Amino acid sequence: MGDATFIGGWAIVIALTALSFYLPIKFWRRWEGTWKIVALLPIAIPLSGMAAIVWGKIIDPISHRFFLFEMMIAAFCSLFAAGIIAAIQKISQNGTQIFNKK
Repeated sequence: MGDATFIGGWAIVIALTALSFYLPIKFWRRWEGTWKIVALLPIAIPLSGMAAIVWGKIIDPISHRFFLFEMMIAAFCSLFAAGIIAAIQKISQNGTQIFNKK
C-alpha cells in the first residue's frame, strides 16, 4: 500500500503542477495587451516552490521531506491566483454588468 500511495501522490502533484502551468499559458494565448503579462504571473508560484525545494536539497539533503505537499500547496495557490486574475479580467472587460443585472 505504501508504494501505491506514493505513486498516487506523485500523480496528483504532477497533474496539479501541470494544470497550474497550463491555465496561465492558456490565458496568455487568449488575452491581449497588459493582460498577457498578468496572465503569466501565477507561474511564478510553483517555480519559486520548485526552486526552494531544489536549493534546500542542495544545502541539506534531508530537508523538504514533505516536498509533495509543498508542491501541491504551490500548485493550489497558483490555480487560485489564476482564477482570481481571470475573474478580474472578465469583470474589467464586461464593466459592472456582472453585478448590475438589468
